Amino acid sequence: MNSHDQTQFNTLYLTYINELKLQGKSDKTIECYSRALRQTADFFDTCPDDLSVEDLKRFNKVTHLVVIVTCPCCHYEITGEKKLT
Repeated sequence: MNSHDQTQFNTLYLTYINELKLQGKSDKTIECYSRALRQTADFFDTCPDDLSVEDLKRFNKVTHLVVIVTCPCCHYEITGEKKLT
């Protein structure tokens, strides 16, 4: 990830963690969700905020992580739950 994307990701990540805390999510839930966000960034080597729905569908096919497009702070809620097949 280039330095611009890394800065963008760091801002997104901290905002996402803060939003989850404000929603009253448990520490384990926050860790699971934030791990999935980091995995998504690592997979694409870019900030997840720049990804399309098609990118997330491709990510889901490869990793079997459920990706739900709803999070107001970053446009995506990445739950980290395994997809049931």
